[in-house]
Amino acid sequence: MAAEPQCEAQHIHPYVIYAGWLNRDNCPPEGIAFPPRTTRWYELELIVWGQGRIDTMGIHSETFRGRLFFRRPGMRVQGFAPYHSYFILFDLIRDPNKQNLYEADEMGQLYGVEGTETAGAAAAAVEAFPGIVDTMDSDVWERQCDDLYREFARSGREDQLFLKTGVLQLLLQLRQETLSRHAPSPSPHHAAIRAVQAAIDGNPAERFTLPELARRAGMSRSLFGSHFTAVVGESPITYVNRARIRLAKQYLLRSDGSAKEIAYLCGFENVNYFFRTFKRLTGMTPLKYRERAF
Repeated sequence: MAAEPQCEAQHIHPYVIYAGWLNRDNCPPEGIAFPPRTTRWYELELIVWGQGRIDTMGIHSETFRGRLFFRRPGMRVQGFAPYHSYFILFDLIRDPNKQNLYEADEMGQLYGVEGTETAGAAAAAVEAFPGIVDTMDSDVWERQCDDLYREFARSGREDQLFLKTGVLQLLLQLRQETLSRHAPSPSPHHAAIRAVQAAIDGNPAERFTLPELARRAGMSRSLFGSHFTAVVGESPITYVNRARIRLAKQYLLRSDGSAKEIAYLCGFENVNYFFRTFKRLTGMTPLKYRERAF
């Protein structure tokens, strides 16, 4: 019987070394392999979209939204595009003897010499964490990772209190995910459902209907609906709407288009339905969301 992950936060005092965001602007084309590497630090990598894979210690794993990788120092890793992700590199406890390594550039951190695991209670606190977890609430994970990434992009390693708190929150959340047994599903329908999920994430503005999604998965509508909900955690239509609202948020922050224009760009044919869905999922109107962001 596997040990229950404790993640006793009092033993962990993370030092964040790097936080990055792999996205459509910097992800290699489909089929391109990232250089193989051996991890130097502890890592959290959250997939936000993907149609590629990541090999870890010889084990192949598909990349799709919500899949989280937890890595320890000394693991052999190679990614195969395309996928987008947040990735956070950290030490469980700041070690003054490693300061020169902490200050290395990004490529040094990712492709440098092999690291060693932190000894003692800190390492024991995360010992039972699995290497891969399919998260229950992708939106929550993405929001927390995005906050941490943006703070690092703004001030680098300066605000370690904020960064440390963010990593601790992620580790505690990982513990809850692990206890809830959201490890990769062995269901025979898993691959087909994840392929449909990736199609939605890749182009949420497409005119998706339940019959069309079921056809892509090779299932009847009723069977597809039940299997999709079991694997992803919510119904297909709810997931499509959530993906469209994520896209709408990007348009609201990066363009000056009206809410009506953005609704159509994101695949909503009814503007009132867009407003209702946006407020239900975010707690505010589209215009209020734009105002608060600035």
